[in-house]
Amino acid sequence: KYINRILNINTKEERQIDWPLYDIDLNGKYGITLDFGRLGVMRPGYGYVCEEYKMGDLWKDGISIIDLENNQLVKTITYKDLSDHIKMVDDVSHFYINHLAFSPDGTKFLFFWIDEMNGYHQASLGVYDMREDKLIRLDAEKKASHYVWDGNDEIVCTLLDNIHYARYYRFNIKDRSKKMICSESLKYDGHPSIYSKGMLLTDTYPDTRGFQHIYIVNEEKDEK
Repeated sequence: KYINRILNINTKEERQIDWPLYDIDLNGKYGITLDFGRLGVMRPGYGYVCEEYKMGDLWKDGISIIDLENNQLVKTITYKDLSDHIKMVDDVSHFYINHLAFSPDGTKFLFFWIDEMNGYHQASLGVYDMREDKLIRLDAEKKASHYVWDGNDEIVCTLLDNIHYARYYRFNIKDRSKKMICSESLKYDGHPSIYSKGMLLTDTYPDTRGFQHIYIVNEEKDEK
């Protein structure tokens, strides 16, 4: 089965975690995981396909939080929970989860709740607050694409509409606000990082000549 191993590179001491992990908080206290077999089928290249995938009861499956010190399952946020709080659906067979990422302080994590109905890939952006045991919907209308945490309460994410027109947005988890940023300097999808306070580092997909471009952008001035 799919597992995780933690290796001390100095002593070579090794211990096993009985789940494959998608991300670990910076304190090393918790890990988060999902069904990597399903992910491997629904989004080839992102999951594992080392064994035949057999779909179980998805309503009870979902994102699991693992206590790494005790190698124990803490909680599972199920497809039913995601349907109730992020995007309501009757049939989850064409849905899956991807892109789990802890906030810097480890108290929250983001995720994509993805619908593959009729061949159209629509990814909703959600957050789970571990302290408040609360699911938070940030966007369920456009297609979330790439993201980065900026501190513990804000996320910069690219969103695409149904004709793949992309823009960068800043989400604030505390007040649930969403605003478009860098509307003049960033008009295409890319992979954002935080360069410094008020400055983004991002890139583009290949242009017609096959080149990608890297930009440092002043968010307030909307200049790259």
